[in-house]
Amino acid sequence: KRAAKAAVVLGEFGVRDNGDNQLSNSDTTQWSATDVAWLGWLATYTRGQLGAQRSWMWWAYNANSGDTRGIVGPSTTWREVQWTKVRFLAKNFGLQPWYCAAGTKSLARKYGCA
Repeated sequence: KRAAKAAVVLGEFGVRDNGDNQLSNSDTTQWSATDVAWLGWLATYTRGQLGAQRSWMWWAYNANSGDTRGIVGPSTTWREVQWTKVRFLAKNFGLQPWYCAAGTKSLARKYGCA
């Protein structure tokens, strides 16, 4: 039997990014198959157990975060969005980036949320 609904925040999480974080103007994300499977399991579990009441924090935003390497890169500029990560988080964890909002259909198609 489920307990009464309560808000839950999944603290900072991420997986090792093996991409070359020094390359500029490119998405350098490279995850292992094991890490992709784990993230998929985590997304499925949180959706099933927590439903709409879930929130989460990806570790980390900045590129010099060590082994996860962040949502932006490379470590020299922090200007290039790592779209592989953003698309995965949107598809599997319910991330709703600003460019997926109403009125941004061309961006939504371009970045895979339409």
